[in-house]
Amino acid sequence: MLSLLLSLQAAWPCAGLITSNIEAIAISDTQEVILEQTETGTRTRYRISYDGDADHFGWLIVVHGEVGEGDVTEADASAFERLRDLTQPLYEELASGSGSGCRRGCGESMNLKGDAAAGGMNEFSIDTGSGIEVVAEGYAGPFHYQVLDASEPDALETWLEDNDFDLGGTATTLGNYVEEGGYSFVAVDLTPDQAVTPPEGRTLPALSIESDSDTLHFPARMAVTGMAEEIRTTIWLLGDQEAHIVSGWESEPVGEVDIDGTPEETYDATLRELAARAIPTYAQVFSSADTDGVWITRLDTLAYRFVHAKDPHFEFMENSRENRMVIVNRPSRGEAASWLLLPLLGMGWARRRHE
Repeated sequence: MLSLLLSLQAAWPCAGLITSNIEAIAISDTQEVILEQTETGTRTRYRISYDGDADHFGWLIVVHGEVGEGDVTEADASAFERLRDLTQPLYEELASGSGSGCRRGCGESMNLKGDAAAGGMNEFSIDTGSGIEVVAEGYAGPFHYQVLDASEPDALETWLEDNDFDLGGTATTLGNYVEEGGYSFVAVDLTPDQAVTPPEGRTLPALSIESDSDTLHFPARMAVTGMAEEIRTTIWLLGDQEAHIVSGWESEPVGEVDIDGTPEETYDATLRELAARAIPTYAQVFSSADTDGVWITRLDTLAYRFVHAKDPHFEFMENSRENRMVIVNRPSRGEAASWLLLPLLGMGWARRRHE
């Protein structure tokens, strides 16, 4: 999972962000993930966005399964934009006596603005000591990465701290992953072209990681010790059938929702309400096949960091049902008979500046 680690100043959601400047601070509270099974295991593509200023970043990504040479590559960012366009929730205004409007194929999305970071990389230390093995190393677009196989929690913590990852409370979470076994740890390094982030936020380049895991998994626990109080996550699962969560969290299809406030406020309130259940729940806001026959399931959540106490695990279902979230503004009596359907432009991606 993405664990944005901030060195010397903790600021992690599920993706870990590092900065080498003690005065700098950057908070990532928005992450997009594409999960799919391959012939050899699982492919996970990540993209995250952040607010704040920092002149040096790194990711620490927890991956279920083994990751080998050539399994870490730069991902095409247009895949995220296409999926967001296709699966965006809709906003509909109805008049008395009118039926529901378009339910599919009507949405547009507004991409989060920001420059893809690029720049020089700093090499990691090659002295791993006992309990750590570097099983792969290379470059993926602007990223330099090393894949770590850790057999001892203390060894992983020592290696990361020696390489300027200030873990804080995340050390305990990482130790749990090491003790459970079956995980790889991908340490990624990147220097942005500019330390100062524009007001609308910035999106880091997308990254793809393949492993031999037969489990579709998202390590949400990495968010618990983060600096962002709330974390917005969108997960797309691609396969032959509809996907759902089978453990850790739950998922629930959300169709029509009556507006309460603005469309954006209604959307966020729906996500928060589901996340606050006894078993935290993702909203399934889209489920359908695309023109190539690939079934796309979109799951969204907006949850406080302490909610991310367990990792969601996903499976594909035997039978698929089409679904799309639509926020409906129903008319008061006496309104003229007309209706209007609009996409929720940038829904879920409006930047929230941190005071």
